[in-house]
Amino acid sequence: TVFGNEFKDVPIEAWKIDGAIFAKIQSLLGTQADLKRIEISKAAQADYDNYKGPVFDPKGRSSEQVVQEAIRSSTAGQSCDLHLLVSSGYSQFGSSNQYLRGMGVAVTGGGIISEKRFLHAIFNISLWTGTTLQEKNIKRATIGQDRFSSFVRGPHRQLDESWKIDQANPTGDSRLRAALQELVEQAVAQTLPQVVAIK
Repeated sequence: TVFGNEFKDVPIEAWKIDGAIFAKIQSLLGTQADLKRIEISKAAQADYDNYKGPVFDPKGRSSEQVVQEAIRSSTAGQSCDLHLLVSSGYSQFGSSNQYLRGMGVAVTGGGIISEKRFLHAIFNISLWTGTTLQEKNIKRATIGQDRFSSFVRGPHRQLDESWKIDQANPTGDSRLRAALQELVEQAVAQTLPQVVAIK
Protein backbone atom coordinates (compact mmCIF):
# COMPACT_ATOMS: atom_id res chain seq x y z
CA THR A 1 0.00 0.00 0.00
CA VAL A 2 1.30 3.50 -0.88
CA PHE A 3 0.10 6.64 0.90
CA GLY A 4 1.98 9.60 -0.57
CA ASN A 5 5.66 8.64 -0.34
CA GLU A 6 5.01 6.16 2.45
CA PHE A 7 4.94 2.43 1.75
CA LYS A 8 3.13 0.21 4.20
CA ASP A 9 2.96 -3.57 4.03
CA VAL A 10 -0.42 -4.86 5.17
CA PRO A 11 -1.01 -8.60 5.71
CA ILE A 12 -4.18 -9.74 3.94
CA GLU A 13 -3.82 -13.51 4.25
CA ALA A 14 -7.15 -13.57 6.11
CA TRP A 15 -8.86 -12.25 2.97
CA LYS A 16 -8.02 -15.57 1.23
CA ILE A 17 -7.37 -13.91 -2.12
CA ASP A 18 -5.08 -16.81 -3.09
CA GLY A 19 -7.99 -19.19 -2.64
CA ALA A 20 -10.21 -16.99 -4.79
CA ILE A 21 -7.57 -17.01 -7.55
CA PHE A 22 -7.36 -20.81 -7.48
CA ALA A 23 -11.14 -21.16 -7.52
CA LYS A 24 -11.36 -18.83 -10.53
CA ILE A 25 -8.71 -20.80 -12.41
CA GLN A 26 -10.56 -24.03 -11.60
CA SER A 27 -13.82 -22.63 -12.93
CA LEU A 28 -12.15 -21.45 -16.14
CA LEU A 29 -10.25 -24.65 -16.90
CA GLY A 30 -13.03 -26.96 -15.77
CA THR A 31 -12.29 -30.63 -16.41
CA GLN A 32 -9.56 -30.10 -19.00
CA ALA A 33 -6.90 -30.13 -16.26
CA ASP A 34 -6.49 -31.92 -12.94
CA LEU A 35 -5.49 -28.99 -10.76
CA LYS A 36 -3.79 -29.07 -7.38
CA ARG A 37 -3.08 -25.97 -5.35
CA ILE A 38 0.48 -25.80 -3.99
CA GLU A 39 1.51 -22.82 -1.92
CA ILE A 40 4.99 -21.37 -2.27
CA SER A 41 6.96 -21.93 0.92
CA LYS A 42 7.48 -18.91 3.18
CA ALA A 43 11.25 -19.09 2.67
CA ALA A 44 10.88 -19.17 -1.12
CA GLN A 45 8.35 -16.33 -0.98
CA ALA A 46 10.73 -14.20 1.08
CA ASP A 47 13.57 -14.97 -1.36
CA TYR A 48 11.36 -13.91 -4.29
CA ASP A 49 10.14 -10.76 -2.55
CA ASN A 50 13.66 -9.66 -1.62
CA TYR A 51 15.20 -10.31 -5.04
CA LYS A 52 16.55 -7.07 -6.56
CA GLY A 53 18.28 -8.38 -9.66
CA PRO A 54 21.43 -10.41 -10.45
CA VAL A 55 23.78 -7.55 -9.59
CA PHE A 56 22.52 -7.43 -6.01
CA ASP A 57 21.92 -11.16 -5.57
CA PRO A 58 24.66 -12.98 -3.61
CA LYS A 59 24.42 -15.92 -6.03
CA GLY A 60 24.12 -13.74 -9.13
CA ARG A 61 20.85 -15.46 -10.05
CA SER A 62 18.53 -14.32 -12.80
CA SER A 63 14.87 -13.71 -12.01
CA GLU A 64 14.03 -16.96 -13.84
CA GLN A 65 16.41 -18.92 -11.61
CA VAL A 66 14.82 -17.43 -8.48
CA VAL A 67 11.39 -18.56 -9.66
CA GLN A 68 12.72 -21.99 -10.61
CA GLU A 69 14.16 -22.44 -7.11
CA ALA A 70 10.87 -21.31 -5.55
CA ILE A 71 8.87 -23.83 -7.58
CA ARG A 72 11.39 -26.64 -7.04
CA SER A 73 11.54 -26.22 -3.26
CA SER A 74 7.78 -25.81 -2.91
CA THR A 75 6.82 -28.80 -5.08
CA ALA A 76 9.36 -31.33 -3.79
CA GLY A 77 7.75 -34.76 -3.74
CA GLN A 78 4.92 -33.67 -6.04
CA SER A 79 4.34 -35.04 -9.52
CA CYS A 80 3.14 -32.34 -11.92
CA ASP A 81 3.16 -32.17 -15.70
CA LEU A 82 2.98 -28.37 -15.64
CA HIS A 83 3.15 -25.58 -13.10
CA LEU A 84 0.87 -22.56 -13.37
CA LEU A 85 2.33 -19.79 -11.25
CA VAL A 86 0.56 -16.63 -10.12
CA SER A 87 3.13 -14.17 -8.77
CA SER A 88 3.22 -10.50 -7.81
CA GLY A 89 4.40 -7.96 -10.37
CA TYR A 90 5.53 -4.33 -10.53
CA SER A 91 4.10 -1.15 -12.01
CA GLN A 92 5.48 2.34 -12.22
CA PHE A 93 3.17 4.74 -10.39
CA GLY A 94 2.27 7.46 -12.87
CA SER A 95 5.35 9.32 -14.09
CA SER A 96 7.01 9.20 -10.67
CA ASN A 97 10.05 7.18 -9.64
CA GLN A 98 7.88 5.07 -7.36
CA TYR A 99 6.71 1.55 -8.08
CA LEU A 100 3.71 -0.46 -6.96
CA ARG A 101 3.86 -4.18 -6.31
CA GLY A 102 1.17 -6.80 -5.93
CA MET A 103 -2.14 -5.83 -4.39
CA GLY A 104 -2.98 -2.68 -2.48
CA VAL A 105 -4.15 0.91 -2.52
CA ALA A 106 -2.13 3.77 -3.94
CA VAL A 107 -2.90 7.36 -2.98
CA THR A 108 -1.62 10.46 -4.76
CA GLY A 109 -2.30 14.14 -4.31
CA GLY A 110 -3.84 15.73 -1.23
CA GLY A 111 -3.69 19.27 0.07
CA ILE A 112 -4.26 21.73 -2.75
CA ILE A 113 -4.03 18.86 -5.26
CA SER A 114 -7.08 16.64 -5.54
CA GLU A 115 -6.41 13.29 -3.93
CA LYS A 116 -6.76 10.16 -6.05
CA ARG A 117 -6.92 6.60 -4.78
CA PHE A 118 -6.37 3.47 -6.82
CA LEU A 119 -7.03 -0.12 -5.85
CA HIS A 120 -4.54 -2.27 -7.76
CA ALA A 121 -3.79 -5.93 -8.38
CA ILE A 122 -0.51 -6.24 -10.25
CA PHE A 123 0.56 -9.81 -10.93
CA ASN A 124 1.83 -12.23 -13.54
CA ILE A 125 0.56 -15.63 -14.65
CA SER A 126 3.22 -17.97 -16.00
CA LEU A 127 3.35 -21.58 -17.20
CA TRP A 128 6.34 -23.84 -16.46
CA THR A 129 7.23 -27.39 -17.45
CA GLY A 130 6.81 -29.94 -14.68
CA THR A 131 10.29 -31.46 -14.38
CA THR A 132 12.76 -29.19 -16.19
CA LEU A 133 11.04 -26.02 -14.95
CA GLN A 134 11.35 -24.17 -18.23
CA GLU A 135 9.12 -21.16 -18.70
CA LYS A 136 6.66 -21.82 -21.53
CA ASN A 137 4.63 -18.62 -21.32
CA ILE A 138 4.14 -15.58 -19.11
CA LYS A 139 1.68 -12.69 -19.22
CA ARG A 140 1.12 -9.62 -17.09
CA ALA A 141 -2.36 -9.60 -15.63
CA THR A 142 -4.74 -7.28 -17.45
CA ILE A 143 -8.36 -6.23 -17.55
CA GLY A 144 -7.91 -4.44 -20.88
CA GLN A 145 -6.89 -1.03 -19.54
CA ASP A 146 -4.36 1.13 -21.37
CA ARG A 147 -1.11 0.60 -19.49
CA PHE A 148 0.47 3.85 -20.66
CA SER A 149 -2.24 6.43 -20.01
CA SER A 150 -3.07 5.83 -16.36
CA PHE A 151 -1.42 6.11 -12.97
CA VAL A 152 -1.31 2.33 -12.56
CA ARG A 153 0.02 0.11 -15.33
CA GLY A 154 -1.93 -2.98 -14.43
CA PRO A 155 -5.40 -4.02 -13.24
CA HIS A 156 -6.86 -1.23 -11.12
CA ARG A 157 -9.93 0.81 -10.31
CA GLN A 158 -10.12 4.36 -9.05
CA LEU A 159 -11.89 4.73 -5.71
CA ASP A 160 -14.21 7.70 -5.34
CA GLU A 161 -14.77 9.84 -2.27
CA SER A 162 -17.24 7.37 -0.78
CA TRP A 163 -14.34 5.07 0.07
CA LYS A 164 -13.17 5.88 3.61
CA ILE A 165 -10.15 3.65 4.09
CA ASP A 166 -8.72 3.26 7.57
CA GLN A 167 -5.01 3.65 6.85
CA ALA A 168 -4.14 2.22 10.27
CA ASN A 169 -6.18 -0.96 9.72
CA PRO A 170 -7.38 -1.43 6.13
CA THR A 171 -7.67 -5.21 6.60
CA GLY A 172 -10.93 -4.74 8.49
CA ASP A 173 -12.65 -3.19 5.46
CA SER A 174 -14.99 -5.83 3.99
CA ARG A 175 -15.94 -3.55 1.09
CA LEU A 176 -12.30 -3.16 0.13
CA ARG A 177 -11.78 -6.90 0.36
CA ALA A 178 -14.74 -7.61 -1.94
CA ALA A 179 -13.55 -5.00 -4.47
CA LEU A 180 -10.04 -6.47 -4.54
CA GLN A 181 -11.33 -10.00 -5.02
CA GLU A 182 -13.56 -8.84 -7.87
CA LEU A 183 -10.63 -7.04 -9.53
CA VAL A 184 -8.36 -10.07 -9.20
CA GLU A 185 -10.96 -12.49 -10.55
CA GLN A 186 -11.63 -10.21 -13.50
CA ALA A 187 -7.89 -10.06 -14.26
CA VAL A 188 -7.49 -13.84 -14.03
CA ALA A 189 -10.44 -14.34 -16.39
CA GLN A 190 -8.92 -12.04 -19.02
CA THR A 191 -5.29 -13.12 -18.64
CA LEU A 192 -5.41 -16.90 -18.23
CA PRO A 193 -6.57 -17.57 -21.81
CA GLN A 194 -3.40 -15.79 -23.01
CA VAL A 195 -1.26 -18.25 -21.03
CA VAL A 196 -3.02 -21.57 -21.57
CA ALA A 197 -5.52 -22.71 -24.19
CA ILE A 198 -8.99 -22.91 -22.65
CA LYS A 199 -11.37 -25.20 -24.51
